[in-house]
Amino acid sequence: MTRSFADRVFGGVCGGLGSSWRVNSWILRVIFIIFAIASLGVGLALYVGLWWVLPQESLISNQRTSVIDVLLFVVTVLVIVGAWGLHLTGNLNGTDGQALLYPIVGIVLSIILFLRLVRG
Repeated sequence: MTRSFADRVFGGVCGGLGSSWRVNSWILRVIFIIFAIASLGVGLALYVGLWWVLPQESLISNQRTSVIDVLLFVVTVLVIVGAWGLHLTGNLNGTDGQALLYPIVGIVLSIILFLRLVRG
């Protein structure tokens, strides 16, 4: 899995996922837009997280997807979508009733950015 170099609108996430899964990238873009609107920004955070996790496609070398990239992809999707699901059911509130969704998403994105910077 990589971000697409040629089939991109913003970061190439949907183009890369579309080519990996053999799905039209515009279908994935519409799904991300609908999810971003329906989740009040969590879909946008998921897109940014995947933008940081997925490596850029290389036109020079035929790079293979590493296990670490796939693992980071799966963990990113599960944590962000899982936190959103817990938020919807009301199980992700602090002791004072404050919603913890956006702080958790911010922490996850910060960890992803840190891992990306450390990996190079």
